[in-house]
Amino acid sequence: MYIVLGANGHVGSAVANTLLSQGQPVTVVTHDATHGGGWEDKGAQVAVADVRDVLGLREVLRGGERLFMLNPPAPPEARSLVIRNESPSVGKPVGVSAVIS
Repeated sequence: MYIVLGANGHVGSAVANTLLSQGQPVTVVTHDATHGGGWEDKGAQVAVADVRDVLGLREVLRGGERLFMLNPPAPPEARSLVIRNESPSVGKPVGVSAVIS
């Protein structure tokens, strides 16, 4: 199972659509359940999670083998820097074999 964070963005959507077109199982992660309907229609599973909630995100990752995430540049004061520092290890406890970021 591939897990794609940011599947509603330009790059993430291209990744998710490519994987789905190849018949790969995909879970897209969104922070808002109302943003997942189109992905379900394409055959993806949809998970709702806040990327700032590491424990919640790890729960979503339990069913995956590979994770794609693209963390855009952020100003130094942004909270996303914490996630950037955490991202290489977020999947390790749940068996994700590769993190592509």
